[in-house]
Amino acid sequence: MIGDYLNIVMETPSGFPINVTYRGEKNDYNTLRACIMEDEYKIESLNLKAGDWAIDVGAHIGGVSLYLASKGINVVAVEPIPENVTALKRHIELNPDLPGKIHVLHKAIDSRAGRKVFVNYFDTSNEHGLVHEFIGSIADKAALNPACKSGRSIEVKTISLTNIFNDFKIDKCCFLKMDCEGGEWKAFSKISNSILDKITFIVGEIHSISPPMPPIVDHGALLKFMKGRFVDISEEYEPIYSKPGKLTHFAYHHKDA
Repeated sequence: MIGDYLNIVMETPSGFPINVTYRGEKNDYNTLRACIMEDEYKIESLNLKAGDWAIDVGAHIGGVSLYLASKGINVVAVEPIPENVTALKRHIELNPDLPGKIHVLHKAIDSRAGRKVFVNYFDTSNEHGLVHEFIGSIADKAALNPACKSGRSIEVKTISLTNIFNDFKIDKCCFLKMDCEGGEWKAFSKISNSILDKITFIVGEIHSISPPMPPIVDHGALLKFMKGRFVDISEEYEPIYSKPGKLTHFAYHHKDA
């Protein structure tokens, strides 16, 4: 890490103050600002109720989790990079009055739990990689992010969405965020109908992965994993960043919710 942690207060659009801490010379500040102050995921516009459950996959240092908890939502935050987990837990300590509770899992999302995978850090030999050092990418024979060339990696155990629902006894997930650098494909590849029917809203990023996944992705490619239970509202929800391409934002809403 380069630079010290800095501490400030950010307010959500509804005026809830959140104490944040961020690393200098990294993307932390911009990420926190986008998630909390600018409400990048449009949480304020959703009909979320205090006491509901949400799952934040690719939680980073907790911007979305903090915002959800400020609305009284209980959050399971999944993050594979240990430095991010440390910062996320520090955020929880700095905000003891959050009406919702954040449960942190130092895991990598996968189709099944208990596997061991390697998470690569971004290559810090260039400015982009330095700033985004702590955005990890799972590397295996099916998927290898070319931005992670430094060779620096750590071994992390996996968790599946099914295990999260079962372990926390979640009957309804009002908001599932998926921003896990390509892990979304495996996360949904073997998901059951019963778990899908417990989710109201799914939002995140789709990343391009080498075969067997399609090299150019769109909302429909990932939507197939939803087994006809969700409708694609991506362009309505995020019109600027939801165009098909190598990286695109998506938003799906359950048909019966």
